[in-house]
Amino acid sequence: MLDTTPKTLGQRIKFLRIERGLTQGALTRGEITAGMISQIESDRITPSVRVISLIAQQLGVSPSELVNEVESRTSQIQMITDARDFLLHGDGKSAIPLLKELLTMTITYLSSQEIELDIAYAVELTGDINQAKELYENLEHKALFQHNHLLLAKVLQRRGDLARKQDRKSLALYCFKKSLRFLAAVYMVDPLLVIYAKKQISILSYYLRNLTQSLHYAQEVYCYYQQEGMMDDLAQICHTLSVLHGETGNHIEAISFAQDTVSIYRSLGMHREMIDAMFNQAIVLRIAKKWQIALNLLTQVIAEYRKEGDTVSLVSAWIEQAHSELLVGNHEKSMQIILQSMEWIVSGTIQYAEAQRIRALLLIELDQRRQAITVLQECLTTFLSYKLFVTAEQVLSQLEQLYDLEQQEELSYECHERKYTLMANSHQQLTASYLSV
Repeated sequence: MLDTTPKTLGQRIKFLRIERGLTQGALTRGEITAGMISQIESDRITPSVRVISLIAQQLGVSPSELVNEVESRTSQIQMITDARDFLLHGDGKSAIPLLKELLTMTITYLSSQEIELDIAYAVELTGDINQAKELYENLEHKALFQHNHLLLAKVLQRRGDLARKQDRKSLALYCFKKSLRFLAAVYMVDPLLVIYAKKQISILSYYLRNLTQSLHYAQEVYCYYQQEGMMDDLAQICHTLSVLHGETGNHIEAISFAQDTVSIYRSLGMHREMIDAMFNQAIVLRIAKKWQIALNLLTQVIAEYRKEGDTVSLVSAWIEQAHSELLVGNHEKSMQIILQSMEWIVSGTIQYAEAQRIRALLLIELDQRRQAITVLQECLTTFLSYKLFVTAEQVLSQLEQLYDLEQQEELSYECHERKYTLMANSHQQLTASYLSV
């Protein structure tokens, strides 16, 4: 006997339609036309998940009754791919319906907890932070109960990302360090999950002024990217290592990594990134007291920014040029560049405060200390308002020295106390993050 059971999706739709005494026109709805139904039934086109759902409603069956296991798996893979593409582009609202529909299906290749984690992130992207936190916490409890270390690590990384967005750096550091601990207990873990955690720990440790720890994790990330030949990522971590070595006083390594960053971007043909890396190289050279080389490099950088019409970057390069000109003793040229750059900047911004800070250094060199004090006080207010505490500490040190020279002992002592209060707060934040891990 011949097997007359409908095997394809089109055959099943046609069979159920005829069984119910419906015409092709009766299945039309929204974007579905009778012509489309004809093409689907003859298997000339493959309908989307949404179209299958609409047809199933018209036939009075569930979508799973229309598709077989292979077709269902293909459809579900497409749904999760589409949903994660929406998440990648920050569109949580579009991802949520797809993810929730996936939860109603029987899926063997993806756990419901993985989908729930994506839903929590999608909710976060919609701006409903409280609900997102609740969903993350529920998933964390489930994962703990099930001893699912991989899920725990992924949830903690999501929570770390959220805490970082909210400027809760100590909490973010805690989440990523704990995530790393759970990943260590997972057999055959995706190395990129480990590297992502280490990269974030390095960045957060830098912000919390634990430069030794930041450098340690950055070097581990560097070794991985170098081994895997991930050149774009390697360039970024070279830049990070350049900054870290510069701040820890290892100028030879700082210059070397800065040069590597430029070379990698040049080899990749990433011209704009290469120019930005050259700008960083100039800063590193200035810190290493190679001022004339820095100025030569800045001439190229400024020409490129001017050619691209990038005013913001151009002004930053001017400020850096003024700093190097000051250090080589070209006070008049330095002041001219600073005043020129300040005409392009909005008062009260970080960039304006940076320009004013160089201007204050010039005023000190010109023995105009009282005016320099006024300028630095304005800078301090701006840096504190943007929570740039390390820069604020440096400004307070400069003010302390100036008040000493002006024999204003009370104001000098006040600066001293404020500076160490900032340092103590940073230390307490870092200590709290360690105690939590």
